[in-house]
Amino acid sequence: MKKLIKKILKEEVENWWEKPTENQTSYIVFVAGTNKTGISHHKQYNAFLISLGAPPPNTEIKLFNYNDHLHSNSELFQFLKENLLNVEALVLFSAACSIGNKLTPRYVPHTMVYCIEPWATENGKLSWDNIYHANFYVNCCSWRRGKGAMKGIPEENKNNLTGTDAHINALKDAVSKIF
Repeated sequence: MKKLIKKILKEEVENWWEKPTENQTSYIVFVAGTNKTGISHHKQYNAFLISLGAPPPNTEIKLFNYNDHLHSNSELFQFLKENLLNVEALVLFSAACSIGNKLTPRYVPHTMVYCIEPWATENGKLSWDNIYHANFYVNCCSWRRGKGAMKGIPEENKNNLTGTDAHINALKDAVSKIF
């Protein structure tokens, strides 16, 4: 069903003069969170790629990190601007979720953006008004890992993972559900 919705949305946004080709490359974009939490960008990239498995034909994986792409003149924003019609999914992890509202809907439709364990605190939590609630994957019990980030998050998108590798395991779990 998600693929059908994505296809319909892509067709609605396409310019009338552009004719898509069968060999046109599409992209799955992953933005890792900060590396200041003890989880390196490399470890985040690996967890994402292993969980994703082999991408579909004519699909490339683009990897970015939160620390280098906070502003609209960054490589991430420029890439999304230039490839709007070819982005199948934008996956934001941890701190990277904080740029979600900047990216949607201008660069990517809100139904194609996925937010995994955003930082959300009981006091002063961020607001993700532009991201679809069913595309949030959070921890059920920890404010630091997304609890309370948004109302309406489906129960199946909430994990109860604990321990030292819980945050990276939540990434793997969510990616396996998204794709």
